Amino acid sequence: MMWILFILSAVVVVYAGSKLTIYADLLAEEFGLTRSWVGLLLVGLVTSLPEIVTSMTAATAVAAPDLAVGNIFGSVLFNLSIIGLCDLVFRRGGLLRLAGGRHALSAAFNILLLALVLLGIMFPAAVEVAGLHFGFGSLVVIVTCVGAFIVLYRFDLLEVPEAAVEALSVAGRRRQVLIRFGLAAGGVLVGGFILVNAAEALARTMGLSDTFFGALFLAFVTSLPELTVSVTALRIKSYDLLLANIMGSNMFNVLVISLCDLAYTPAAFRLPGNLSWGHAFTGLMGIVATCIVILVLVYRPARRRWMGPESFLLVGVYLVSMLGLFFGWGVR
Repeated sequence: MMWILFILSAVVVVYAGSKLTIYADLLAEEFGLTRSWVGLLLVGLVTSLPEIVTSMTAATAVAAPDLAVGNIFGSVLFNLSIIGLCDLVFRRGGLLRLAGGRHALSAAFNILLLALVLLGIMFPAAVEVAGLHFGFGSLVVIVTCVGAFIVLYRFDLLEVPEAAVEALSVAGRRRQVLIRFGLAAGGVLVGGFILVNAAEALARTMGLSDTFFGALFLAFVTSLPELTVSVTALRIKSYDLLLANIMGSNMFNVLVISLCDLAYTPAAFRLPGNLSWGHAFTGLMGIVATCIVILVLVYRPARRRWMGPESFLLVGVYLVSMLGLFFGWGVR
């Protein structure tokens, strides 16, 4: 029964995710927004909802901080590997070379947020307010993330194309596009929630540690919406939407760690207290993978006939991270 539920919910997520990409593209046209901004904020938030629901549930109802944080860091790494996987399958000669260089700014904010959250859990300054126990670093991450989205919004306004500005005067399809975007987002959310619960029930029988299970299996399942959106964006040649979705999802994901810290009442997240040292490893690998993205976006090398070496590196970083956890990095 669980396998049937898992497969059906996966189908819902894939279908709704593909529609979400198409309506996000139309949304950008109708409201005069860039595809980068729509992908970063709207699509990034929607595709991160499974991670948000799963990690918050793990931190509160299940009281499993390792599972919550492992899911997030694993999702960050897998999302970045999607760039390499799409490049490998569709052979576009280096997807990062097709997207705009302005994504380097959102990637830089990703590195900053990852560094802050790692510092917060490795050197926690515990705060106790009204029975809540959390790290001061979590507050810093939340404020920084909000500030980053404000900066990226203002920066992206300078990039609005003339065609999008002209679309502001055409309001006929806006309501229809908004409704369909909302329905697709709802499908991703509901399907993702059922998918995650079915996956957890199935994977628990394998006897894996919370860190490894969260970083590998659960992270892959919760990243299925990002994968679906990326493939659809690639097919309609919306490369900015693809990369903005990945960068936006990762920013929301890191923010979720801080929210989970606030929601986990027994104590603040800390290494090596209630978290495994494996998270420091996967978090640092997430920074390494994001640095690779920035190097290509800034350097802007010429397109290749098949795929860029950065795609191999992004997939390689993900595989090394999972192997590292499997062979002992996830042990306290």
